[in-house]
Amino acid sequence: MDSTIKRNAKHTMKQLLYLFTILFFNQLYSQTVVVQTIYKSIPPQEFSLEKNDFIFDTKEGTLLKKNTQDNIENKYYIEFKKEFYDENNNFYFVEYKTDFKKHNQNSGKKSDIGIFSIMYDKKDGTVLTVVLNFLEADSPALYLTEKGEESPKVKSLFE
Repeated sequence: MDSTIKRNAKHTMKQLLYLFTILFFNQLYSQTVVVQTIYKSIPPQEFSLEKNDFIFDTKEGTLLKKNTQDNIENKYYIEFKKEFYDENNNFYFVEYKTDFKKHNQNSGKKSDIGIFSIMYDKKDGTVLTVVLNFLEADSPALYLTEKGEESPKVKSLFE
């Protein structure tokens, strides 16, 4: 009888560990990241005032871009691509790409296909920029947060 109790206890512990692991990764990879930006540039242009809210909803697989001045919304279907530091270890990027299955199911436009990045000062740090790099665009669109605009490291990228 003692061995049956121990076996059941071991089995229950394994189930709990499995459940906690699933919940941990679900929480880790199914979050919503909201970024407010105040400046936009499409190089080689200077930055201009343009207030936007970006809502990266990784659980739903969407990026919602809201231009808060003109009240214009754009929805993109995304999936996680990768996380990395730039070659000089100055910035940390979380990158998403177009989720073609959802994009096609929702009659997405070809002009909405691209790579969507969040640039941080460090892993789990402060968001500095959002970069939208569309397949059909000549160059990426850069959106600076207030902290990004204040950052000497970010400013040095555009000198």
